[in-house]
Amino acid sequence: MDIGLLEKSHHMKPLLVKLYDTHHVCHLDGKTGSIARSELSNVVSELLNVSVEDRERELVADILLALIQQAEVELRQALAEKLSTMKNVPSRLILNLAYDEIEVAESVLRLSPVLESLDLMYILQCKSPEYWRAIAARESLAEIIIDELSVLKDDRTHVILAGNENLVLSESALNNLFESASRSKSVAMPFIARSDIPKELVKKLYRAVGDELKMVIQEKYGVVGEVISSEIDAIVTDKFGKAGVHPYLPSEELIASEYAKSQIRTERQSQIKSLSLQEMRYVLKLKKYKMFVAKFAVFMGITGVDAVEILSQQYGHGLAVLCRAHSVDRNEFIKFFLLTDPIRSREYAMKGVTLNRALAYYDRLSADLARDLYVKNFLSNN
Repeated sequence: MDIGLLEKSHHMKPLLVKLYDTHHVCHLDGKTGSIARSELSNVVSELLNVSVEDRERELVADILLALIQQAEVELRQALAEKLSTMKNVPSRLILNLAYDEIEVAESVLRLSPVLESLDLMYILQCKSPEYWRAIAARESLAEIIIDELSVLKDDRTHVILAGNENLVLSESALNNLFESASRSKSVAMPFIARSDIPKELVKKLYRAVGDELKMVIQEKYGVVGEVISSEIDAIVTDKFGKAGVHPYLPSEELIASEYAKSQIRTERQSQIKSLSLQEMRYVLKLKKYKMFVAKFAVFMGITGVDAVEILSQQYGHGLAVLCRAHSVDRNEFIKFFLLTDPIRSREYAMKGVTLNRALAYYDRLSADLARDLYVKNFLSNN
């Protein structure tokens, strides 16, 4: 290595001496403390900053590569961290660090402006997932690199990529991350939090994830009401009368009688509500299901046909909407759901999972959303 040019330079020679002395101190007796590493890193940074000529910079790179080959991991890591944010580092020096052990390479892969898309693509193809994750955290990436990261088989890479709001994800990358989020809760969480997810992907993801994530999506996106509404529409519009009269469908006279009773009550509204709920529980315990359906229809403000259809739903989605919309609390909802099982279970027996699903649906409905669904799906049918 010909360093005569550097030794003749009045500004480079002192730094070379300082580099040698500092490296000697680090190496002597195995001393690699943080202070010594920091001092050596500063000397290296200074050398690169004062190397104004290309030839000088290349010679400095040769010296530093020789130093790196002899250095321990801690020192190489310190040098990598120092060089990772510099723009004037020779690319072969940065690439040497980028292909080093991940402890050394991480800061360079994540931060270095010297690395180009082709460099990153080669690293993605030949290195392990730890290297992919560091690249996914960069503030700026070409679309081709983003797309490549989105198809790699590593959830942790997808978590970092989905959570990187500095990047603009292509349609292809969004679709790939959606597939990953549909399978993995850890990917779904940062994916949901992004501000650039298309409405249709949000709807599809809502249908694919569990109840906990459904609640997160519901809080962030207004489109969830449309998803729930479409589920209810499919049930409400499928009239039970098409397949014959339900055995617990009350007559119009019975409903009219219950409506008339409700109109002559003079108690305060809260007392009327409490009394009505007590009466419905009472007739249910007596197994007077037609009477209950009539009282339920009047209380909820829906038709007898709609009432019996809602109470016939296996997972209680419509019942949850009505209870939420009319401020019927969770305990009352549970009682109604359990006691109306004979109305619901003409073709299937009650199972624990049925109640769990009904409760999960009730819990993730907000009162405002339930009222909106009530107006759209029930009042419009009357």
